[in-house]
Amino acid sequence: MIKNCLRLFVVLVLFLASLGVVSCGGGGSPEAVVKDFFTAINNGEFDKAESYIYPSVFAPDISEYSSNRLLEGNIEKVEILDAVTGTAFGTKMASVKVKLTISPALSSTSFVWHQETTKNITLEKTDQGWKISTML
Repeated sequence: MIKNCLRLFVVLVLFLASLGVVSCGGGGSPEAVVKDFFTAINNGEFDKAESYIYPSVFAPDISEYSSNRLLEGNIEKVEILDAVTGTAFGTKMASVKVKLTISPALSSTSFVWHQETTKNITLEKTDQGWKISTML
């Protein structure tokens, strides 16, 4: 009886631990990577934001974001509009369309209080997880 209870306890602990690993895993989905990327930008953590980028000719330039803070404002909301995954030429790819709601920076002289912009983002699955390869 005690042996069965101990066995059940061990199984339960392993199950809960595996849930924790899955839910806390970095870059578990393309959508999570996109949100984490913009959160890092918003927090001024540009080295962290750069870690989400796959080095390619069409990759976003982090210096562009660090110099003007993405349209000279702070990201208030990141909304995933659409996400599609598939395989192209043997590489797992994802396309994510995101809407950003941006509030102007305090130094902004603009009378526009909130701006919305849409970005089309392509990601590639690498050994290190999902990485942003293009952003238009």
